[in-house]
Amino acid sequence: LSVWLADLTYTQQSIAADTIPMAIGCIAEYAESVIQFDHPIRLFKYPEALAKALDSGPLPDVIGFSNYCWNTELSSTFAKLIKRHSPKCITVFGGPHYPLKADDQREFLIDRPEIDFYIVKEGEIAFSNLLLGIADLDSNIEALKRHELSSIHCISADGIGVFSDTEKRLVDLDNIPSPYTSGRLNEFFDG
Repeated sequence: LSVWLADLTYTQQSIAADTIPMAIGCIAEYAESVIQFDHPIRLFKYPEALAKALDSGPLPDVIGFSNYCWNTELSSTFAKLIKRHSPKCITVFGGPHYPLKADDQREFLIDRPEIDFYIVKEGEIAFSNLLLGIADLDSNIEALKRHELSSIHCISADGIGVFSDTEKRLVDLDNIPSPYTSGRLNEFFDG
C-alpha cells in the first residue's frame, strides 16, 4: 500500500496552524514499525504541497486527514476531489472535531460521503489495524466496513453505520518511535 497522511493548514495570508504535524508523524512511525511498506508514508501540512503531489501522481492507495475545527473544510475539500478523481483511494479521517454521541456521529459521516473511515481517539494502533485490514481484504472497502475494527467508524454502502468500541490506549509511549529523531519531521522546521 502507498499511504499519505495530511494535517493541513490554511496558508492564504499566513500559516494558520503554525505547528509541527507531530500527531501524523507518530501515526506514520508507529505504522511503519508494525507494517512493512514498499515506500515510506508521506506527510503533508501545506495544501500546495499536497495538491502538487496529487497532480504529479500516482495517487496513494490510502490517504488520512487530521480533523480539527480549523481544518475540517480544507481536508474535506481535498478528500472530495480525491474521491472524484480516484474513487478507489481510501480516505480516512481522525481527530477531535468529531461528535461524541452515536446519532451525531452517524449524521456526521452520512453528511460526508468522502470519508470512508473515521478513527476515534488515538490513531496509532487503529490506523495500523485498518491498513492491515485493507491489505488483507485487497482494498475492498465494503468488506472491510463489515469487519468492526476497534476505534473505527464508518457507513456502509447500504447506509448501515458501524461504530465499534474504542481501542485500548497506548500506555507506554516508547512503543511509538519518535518522528523527531527519525528525521521524518525535519521538513516542517521551516521557520
